[in-house]
Amino acid sequence: HSFLRSVISDSIVYTDHARRKTVTSLDVIYALKRRGRTLYGYGA
Repeated sequence: HSFLRSVISDSIVYTDHARRKTVTSLDVIYALKRRGRTLYGYGA
């Protein structure tokens, strides 16, 4: 539960940093990678 919360929070940080209002799949991929969980097959 807290892992998901952390990933969502990190995704929002990436979105804010890019000055966007929409969270993209790449934001989530990078957030997962930051948490040590690489997701293969999404071009990141």
